[in-house]
Amino acid sequence: AVKENYQRELIDVAGQCADAEEGARARELLTAFSSGQSTSYREEPKIDESTAKEPEAAKDSAAVKSPYTFNESMEHYVALVFTVEDNDVNKVKADVADFNLSNYNSLALKVTNNLFDKDHHIVLVKTFKTIPEATDYLNTLRADTSSLQSFKVADVTTFLISKLNYITFFKQKNLDQYLEWYYLNYNE
Repeated sequence: AVKENYQRELIDVAGQCADAEEGARARELLTAFSSGQSTSYREEPKIDESTAKEPEAAKDSAAVKSPYTFNESMEHYVALVFTVEDNDVNKVKADVADFNLSNYNSLALKVTNNLFDKDHHIVLVKTFKTIPEATDYLNTLRADTSSLQSFKVADVTTFLISKLNYITFFKQKNLDQYLEWYYLNYNE
C-alpha cells in the first residue's frame, strides 16, 4: 500500500507541476522507482585535474546540498511524527480528525498515517493550498493541548512539508536531515 501511495503522489506532483523543476524531479523519481535505480540528489564534486584534489568550494557546496526544495506555491501537509511505543496511532489520528472538525471543518482536510520507520509513526494532515494556511493550522494545533491528549507532547515532532518534499522525506527516512533544512527555510 505504501508503494502505491508513493507512486500516486509522484504522479500527482508530475501532473500538477508539469513544467516546473518539481514535476521533472517527480517524473525522474517515477522512472527510477519503477526501474529500481538510485534517485540520489547528490552531485559528484568536480576534481581539479591539475592537483587531483577536490576544490574547497565543491566540498562546501556538497555539504550544504539538500534533496529538499522550497516552493511557496506547492501544496503543503502538516506532519506529526511520534514514537510507536506508548502511542496509539489510531487514537492520534482520531484526535486530529476531531480537531479538524472543530476548528477547520471548512477546509475538508484529510488525515492519513503511515509507519515511518520501525520506531515512528507519521500522521499527515492534507492538503493546504498555501504556507500561511498550513502555518496557521500548525500553530493552532500546537497550542491546543486538550485535542491531542493521546500522546505525550515530548514524543511528537510537528512540521510543514510540501507534497514533493514528503516523497523524498518518506523515501530517505531521515527526520533530522529534513528538520535541519526545514528550520533554515521555514520561519520557525
